[in-house]
Order: sequence, then structure tokens, then C-alpha cells
Amino acid sequence: MPGVTPSSSAVHPVAQDVDPKRAAVLLAAQQALTDGRQLQLNEIARSAGVGVGTVYRHFATPQALLETLVGQRLQALTQQAQTAASAQDTAEATRGFLRTTLLVLTEDPALAQVLAEAEDALPSTGVLKTELSLGVDRLLRRAVDEKVLPDWITSNDLERLLCGVAFAARLHPGPAAKPAAQRYLDALLDGLLTSRPADPPSPSRRWPASATPTASPPT
Repeated sequence: MPGVTPSSSAVHPVAQDVDPKRAAVLLAAQQALTDGRQLQLNEIARSAGVGVGTVYRHFATPQALLETLVGQRLQALTQQAQTAASAQDTAEATRGFLRTTLLVLTEDPALAQVLAEAEDALPSTGVLKTELSLGVDRLLRRAVDEKVLPDWITSNDLERLLCGVAFAARLHPGPAAKPAAQRYLDALLDGLLTSRPADPPSPSRRWPASATPTASPPT
């Protein structure tokens, strides 16, 4: 059975579920990611102490299970983007949001995987990506208008830069990854504020770049 790339760290804690069997499956999946194992539904069923049919009834594929776990990360980042976009100090709020996002990506590579997927297993994932995109776009517009970031920067650029920095930071062993991520982010932001490209990229502000939402956000 195909699996998904594991996360090297625990994802956001699973909220208490009204269905105890579903909650057990989510906790077992979270532990598998924490242990660096792929999400294999048969293995998750054994770890959760439930039948394989129970797992498939709630999660048709490993990707659907992964998106359920990562969905909580997406919700948290969306809330932080919205808060940052309304903050009085745009420069500090922008830096704080980018720092938080980078640390999450460094801790949880599964998040980057879900963001990069062109098609989502769950309609709710598309909604969450859209909401995150809107929050980041609002923050980015403020940062550009107030010259915190250069006017050529796009949401696509930020996504790719942060994912690249997170990958580089994870090359450092264990606890050295987070300090490395912070150093790289500081260097990145310093460079953004002092450089201009010779040929500005497309003005598209879509974030995440490859997300194709399968549902529209609620009105």
C-alpha cells in the first residue's frame, strides 16, 4: 500500500474527537509521524487497536489522513496571518509570521508536502489553503505598501523561499535546526530589504503556489 513522506517531528496535537475510534486512529497516525514512519493504513489500524475497515471508513487514503492532521497546522497559520495583517507594527508582524511559518515547516515537513500537492484528498484542505492564501496576501500587501518588503515579492516567492530555508535548516542535526532556520531567515529578510531583481517575476500572489482548492471558502 502506498504511503506518504513522514514528518520528522510531531504535528499539531490532535483535538479530542467525538468518535473514540477515529481519535485513536489520529493519535496513532500522529505518533507514526513523530517516529519518522510513513502512514500505512494497515499499520495505523494495528497501532490504534481498531479494525482496518474502521480506518478506511474514516480515511480513504494515507493522504487523507495526513491532511486531517496537517489541517490543524493550516488553521493555526491562517489565524496568525490574519492577526499579523491587522497588527500596528507591520514590520515586526511580518517578521514574526515568517519566523513562525519557517519554524513550523522546519519541524513538520509534512506541512510542506500538503502545501505542494496540486490536488487535495479532502475538500476541506482546499478551503484551508484558500483561507491561508487570503491571509498571507493581505499581510503581503501591507508589507509591500509600507515598504517592509520590496514591491516585486509575491506570495509564490515567499512560499518557495521559506520551504527552501526550512529544507536547509533540517540538514542540521537535531536541536541545531531551529537556530539555523532563524539565522537563515534573518539573512533572507535582510537581503529582501536591500536588493532588487533585474527582471521582476510574475505579479501572481497565489499562496501556496501549487494549491488548487477543491472548494470555495465559506462566506
